[in-house]
Amino acid sequence: MNERIALSSLNSRDIEDLSDFLLFAAIVERGGIAGASRSLGVPKSRLSRRLAALEERYAVQLIHRSSRRFVVTELGQSFYERCRETLASSQATKAFISQAQSRPKGALRVSAPAPLANYWLAPLLPKFLERHPDISLELDARNWNIDLMADRIDLAIRIRPTPLDDSDLIIRRVGESRNLLVASRGLPGLDTLRSPDDLSRFPLLGARPTQGPSVWRLRHTDGRIHVIAVDPRLATCELAMLRAAAEAGLGVALLPAHFCRQQLDDGTLAIVLPDWAGPVNDIHIAYLSRRGLSAGARALLDFLVEELPHGDRA
Repeated sequence: MNERIALSSLNSRDIEDLSDFLLFAAIVERGGIAGASRSLGVPKSRLSRRLAALEERYAVQLIHRSSRRFVVTELGQSFYERCRETLASSQATKAFISQAQSRPKGALRVSAPAPLANYWLAPLLPKFLERHPDISLELDARNWNIDLMADRIDLAIRIRPTPLDDSDLIIRRVGESRNLLVASRGLPGLDTLRSPDDLSRFPLLGARPTQGPSVWRLRHTDGRIHVIAVDPRLATCELAMLRAAAEAGLGVALLPAHFCRQQLDDGTLAIVLPDWAGPVNDIHIAYLSRRGLSAGARALLDFLVEELPHGDRA
């Protein structure tokens, strides 16, 4: 409350006074108006007018000056000492802000959908926090859209076909995520699949959209597009559940390549129709303002850009 009262009591005259106080201190320290003019890059005529206005405003004589003499009055010397205290306080404040901005610390809020958070961020964030012991972090793993400003989110990591359409956000693309058709090697009839039309003979596993029909838009390596209707036997947005169902032989799933890489490597899952794939989504980090990022948020942004998968490794 006291701080609000103090700030509200400031007016343009107070700001003008502070500016003139600092100019007066520079004049005294540089031995006159000419020296202060050279040091500050301010015309001598302007400094002379500001000094005269300051003395007139308070009806005092701070400096005796003529073409040959420059003498600080006794009152002027005392006033100069107080101006120096003001200047020192200003410099200390700037140093505090600079230090706060240069050393990563404080609380951060990060948003990422649960599958991404569990798969990518789970092994990365402990590494980041170990590197920056003065930072605390809160992870919002909701799967729906959030308002970065209203929810006080510093960084939001998203995977989308296209970046967020929001002129208020800064978007940093860090890679891409490819979607593959996968199934258990033991799925009956898997070796009979020749084209996307053959998928209609198999149970499918995937997320059901909130609006419109459920479809998979598949692209061939030669650029052809094939769209198939999907009536999932298992419909969920939880990628881990879809992967587990595919491993169990319950059907064909369309999953991000990075999310089933281990299962593909160890043979638990196989790529179905390898010449066809689902959409390629951008991995990007969104934040409100490049200028407004704290040192901690900048450190996390740089860390994620370095550590998140890129290109074909996604």
